[in-house]
Amino acid sequence: MTIKLSLIVLCVMVIAAACSPAESDQPGSGLLDPTQAGGLTDIGEEYRAFGECMREKGWDVTVREDGVAVDDTAPGQSAVAATDATECQETLVAVGISPDPNAPPSEEHVRAVYDAALEIYACLVDNGYPVPAIPSWESYLDTRLSGSEEDRWSPTSALTELDDDESRREAHVLCADENGG
Repeated sequence: MTIKLSLIVLCVMVIAAACSPAESDQPGSGLLDPTQAGGLTDIGEEYRAFGECMREKGWDVTVREDGVAVDDTAPGQSAVAATDATECQETLVAVGISPDPNAPPSEEHVRAVYDAALEIYACLVDNGYPVPAIPSWESYLDTRLSGSEEDRWSPTSALTELDDDESRREAHVLCADENGG
């Protein structure tokens, strides 16, 4: 499988698996709302369904515990495989196997993310790290449901004030990583 398709398949499956590494400094902010599909998605079921869809499109597929590998090594096949992968992922969302990555989160989910952020905030304060002011629950909820990514509050955002990378890394390991952020 080419690197390009591997990354596309991985990205599609990671989105479906409810992860968003680009927002790792915000606790749980990349998680899809597990309540939108009535509960947590069975990731094994997602991988199997995605693999079956790709097989039906004629691809040699290996479903693994950590993803799906599609053999697109023939010349010119990576673009076709990427299109098929997108179609399969859209189908999984349409039939309810994968949560819709574009659906807004429920208030319950946002509350869980806010509570996790408050735990990180408390850890940072207890350990003497700089922290931004905490927004009210109502303000946080409003921003999460309608605001842009840049407007989202994160208890770790003030860590940029620290003079060195090692201190920032230490704060993340001590508070954010230990508290699921």
